[in-house]
Amino acid sequence: ALNCFKEDIIISSNMNEKGCVNCHSFCNYSPTDFMFHARTSPGGTIIIKNNQPTKVQLSQLGSSKEGTYPHWHPSGKYIIFSTNTTRQSFYSRNPNLIEVYDLESDLVLYDLVHNTVITDPRFNGPASFETFPAWAPDGKRLYYCTAPARQLPKRLKEIKYSICSVSFNPDNGSFGETIDTIYTAHNKSASFPRISPDNQYLLFTESDYATFPIWHKEADLKMISLQGSAPVDTDILNSTDVESYHSWSSNGRWIIFSSRRLDGLYTRFFIAHLDKNKKFSKPFLLPQKDPDENNLRMKSFNIPEFIKDKITITRSQLDHTVTD
Repeated sequence: ALNCFKEDIIISSNMNEKGCVNCHSFCNYSPTDFMFHARTSPGGTIIIKNNQPTKVQLSQLGSSKEGTYPHWHPSGKYIIFSTNTTRQSFYSRNPNLIEVYDLESDLVLYDLVHNTVITDPRFNGPASFETFPAWAPDGKRLYYCTAPARQLPKRLKEIKYSICSVSFNPDNGSFGETIDTIYTAHNKSASFPRISPDNQYLLFTESDYATFPIWHKEADLKMISLQGSAPVDTDILNSTDVESYHSWSSNGRWIIFSSRRLDGLYTRFFIAHLDKNKKFSKPFLLPQKDPDENNLRMKSFNIPEFIKDKITITRSQLDHTVTD
């Protein structure tokens, strides 16, 4: 909770053999409608709707692919997923210790009402990578990152992701014909597109190449206006180390993001204010009751998301759903 120092465990990786439970998404900042992946056995995609949990195996619903990075449509009827075949490389002499990349990645749409997966051939094919999908707040457009496919890891530094968008019809789950390029990757690469709640601005992470900026020290936060693509000054948000995942508050006045600026090793959360003139304040570190906690806790924070209230579904309910 941001009004005190209490931390609550919603779900622990102890329930699925220490598998990752990191990728999650909330519908309209709701504490009763959210989802996460539970990796490794007996995992699956855990979807909580009106505080009722269910487990879904997306690969068994027609696409033969499991979801990776999700974003819940504001109507509550759909969740868009990227499906990423991810690999890691470890450097022996490089300030960026780990390189994470996708051998392939596509987009699939999960229909919660009909329990089906919808695919579009434009976003499912070997010629390009698609990843990091995000809905506009009104649900009428989908934003995502895309890059031409290359032989990996041999040609990794040639991978430069642009940000594109396409219209969406929530009545039938179909995408429009025209695909617009919002951010063109010239000599940089974009990740994590997030649209402001007023639908006016696009905040994203920019790095030199590839798709996993949390291990790229040059990664910075950037923002452009969606009315003409003019850049917004974000210099005050950035440091000489990693700035990565980020999200908006429901009123569009605050952002929270992860950064390695304290020690270059662990990601921690920073919060910044955006005023009515679209000027960001200097970001501050998420407060801890004991300030030494930020130096002594040898764990990384990641995937910060604002929600409007406390999650009330019990940990035992979620544990049972994961292990069932």
